Amino acid sequence: MKKLMVLMISLMMVLPTAYSGDKEAAKKEKTKTTKVTKTAKATSIAKVIKSVKKKTLSKNVVAKASLDEKEIILTDDNSIVMNRAFRWSSVAEVLEKAKTIDSKLPSGYPMFLVMDTPGGGITAGLEFIEFLGSMNRPVHTVTLFAASMGFQAVQGLGNRYIVKYGILMAHKARGGFYGEFGDGASQIDARYGLWMKRILEMDKTAVKRSKGYYTLRTFRAAYENELWVNGFDAVKMGLADNVVKVKCDGTLAGTHNKLYRFWGWKFLVKFSNCPVNTGVLGVTVLIHTNRGYMELDKFLDAGGTLVKKNETSSYSGYYSRNSFYSSSKDNDNDREKNESPKVMRKYLSLDMIQKEKEKLLKTLNAPKQVIRSY
Repeated sequence: MKKLMVLMISLMMVLPTAYSGDKEAAKKEKTKTTKVTKTAKATSIAKVIKSVKKKTLSKNVVAKASLDEKEIILTDDNSIVMNRAFRWSSVAEVLEKAKTIDSKLPSGYPMFLVMDTPGGGITAGLEFIEFLGSMNRPVHTVTLFAASMGFQAVQGLGNRYIVKYGILMAHKARGGFYGEFGDGASQIDARYGLWMKRILEMDKTAVKRSKGYYTLRTFRAAYENELWVNGFDAVKMGLADNVVKVKCDGTLAGTHNKLYRFWGWKFLVKFSNCPVNTGVLGVTVLIHTNRGYMELDKFLDAGGTLVKKNETSSYSGYYSRNSFYSSSKDNDNDREKNESPKVMRKYLSLDMIQKEKEKLLKTLNAPKQVIRSY
């Protein structure tokens, strides 16, 4: 308000009308000046109000995730989720969504990246950091679980928020490369040097953001045998900026399915649209039948049967664990449409299907069991 009044006063201090012997001309000049002054005043005031509104809106949004605030509200149009390993395909998917949100979200509003990842490839992770770092707005991370390359992504982006029992984990890089070697310097040395420089730069970023808690030497000593940190300790150690509570608004209600291919099987896994609820809500098994892929429950409801491969059947040889081949004979195709659905595998039972389902669930939950990260 003070700025506004100062501006109004300054706008009222216009230059006096130029002297004119002609009173009429002077009067017209005065009227003209007054109109220009009013127009300039209105325009300037509008600019100030617009600027104030813009700053206020930006602050209100950021305030939800500021150091003085305890809560972040996630919506469908202000958040993205990294809940898989850093691979080219998973990174590309998240970055495309980020680009879409960035084009729609008003200028000045931050974007929140929910981290629930075991880590992954360094090169894919660095592309992830660079892409999000070049957006038209800050991208703040909200960590539920961020290990390995996930840890480095948190350190490389905007404000680092973490839930109270969230986990950050850092460790030595692991991988391999090959090349020529022999007398003196070689390809192996050059390639090893490239990765060492990349790791050094990432570690320097983490140390710089620790606000003096770590030096490069002490940080590397800390993650020598893996560094595991809870949310409430991460802030003290300079690895996060604030512990927050996270909620989802109504736009993130409901669920969605993801298709997983696991050892030749297909599963539809149900998850909540709210990324804070990370558990599996349900698993639907998809199986090959003489009618193509079917959900197991629908297969059984339709009177489906599990036929041993060595039984006499025109379908013998057409079913395997990994693929489905329809019969090339017209009469067989017609018969398939009229018969009950069948699955033919040499070793297959409902117990076996249940075991495969349990294996998938164990694999999906493995990163959260804090056994190991990759």
